[in-house]
Amino acid sequence: MRGGKERSEYKLKIAKADSKPEVEGYYLKTGKVESKGNSNLYLLANPRSGPWGSGGVPPAYAFSCRGSSCGGIGTLSFKPRTHNNMKLRVGVLQLNPQRGAIPSNIERANKVLSSRLGGRPLDLLVLPEFGLHGYKYANRSELEPYLEGKDGGGPGIEWAKNTSRNLNCHVILGYPERGDNGKIYNSASLVDPMGDIAYNFRKSFLYETDEAFECAENERGFESVKIGENLNIQVGICMDLNPYKFEAPFDAYEFANKAKENKANLVVCPMAWLNSQSPSLLQKSHEEKMAARQQLEKELDDSSPPETSTVNYWALRMFPFLNGPKGFQNDKRVGFICANRCGWEDDILYAGSSSIFTFNGKNTQSYSDSVEYYGSLGGQQEDLLYREIDID
Repeated sequence: MRGGKERSEYKLKIAKADSKPEVEGYYLKTGKVESKGNSNLYLLANPRSGPWGSGGVPPAYAFSCRGSSCGGIGTLSFKPRTHNNMKLRVGVLQLNPQRGAIPSNIERANKVLSSRLGGRPLDLLVLPEFGLHGYKYANRSELEPYLEGKDGGGPGIEWAKNTSRNLNCHVILGYPERGDNGKIYNSASLVDPMGDIAYNFRKSFLYETDEAFECAENERGFESVKIGENLNIQVGICMDLNPYKFEAPFDAYEFANKAKENKANLVVCPMAWLNSQSPSLLQKSHEEKMAARQQLEKELDDSSPPETSTVNYWALRMFPFLNGPKGFQNDKRVGFICANRCGWEDDILYAGSSSIFTFNGKNTQSYSDSVEYYGSLGGQQEDLLYREIDID
């Protein structure tokens, strides 16, 4: 994680002529002031000391404020706020892990890394949900032999530790955890460049597959962890990005709103996200689903493009970080990484399409203008997506 140049924005603090509570707004380059609370601001003067267009900032605006939360006449004073811009070199390793075949899954992961990384430096490597274990286990007894303790010792986390040391980077790996309390968790281990476990995240919102092998919800809910001076990571695992049990209101945005509350500047989601054409989603018999698989296998191959509808949906689920017609919601650059798996498990087809975005914090009237899209991997290829992103 490397520091970069600083950039400044200016927040308005309103000093009113009366003693009522202060109202805060934002000075925008358009000269518009947005207020918070039931009030309206009217600019009365615009002093031009060191004109804005040349990089200067006027010391104050005279204004009148009318409404239930303010009154009288006062001034708008400028308080500069500094953003520490950080460059982050990210790798997303998209795999097709076979259920229970951990040694061969590790072998393929190493092969993709060695062939695609090409000696480039990494700050963070992210793998999918159950990235080296496969995901669709029918029940607890089928999964039990592959559970790992959060402190290491199992083949998946030991691979993450060795890889982090070899590449001198952080690694996030999704894996099935055997908790100290005897419960099973769908977890993601964050390993630092020294090979030490920095944090263990657990899935909060469970999918039907998790429930089939008796996975427990994360009792602590969505969490973030600070790494170094400036990096604050929140990790959610696949279903965490959706409304709770698909029953909560779509616009509750539980995961994204918690990331904003936690002041996360990097959001990472290891996934085993289904392709929209997955036969498992059909209301048909198992035989009919397998027949649908055979047909799809004829149509799909390693050259299949990313599933655009899925990529767009992931970005939409982070709506609280988007700026647009409904208002200015986010004022900093926040990275968003989706590390999905690809391939088949029985009648399940996974979407692949692992993607990297940033929400750029720009004030804009178009939601799409507040998202910077760094690209996606294909729908059915094992590969590495490598990008350098800027976050605040």
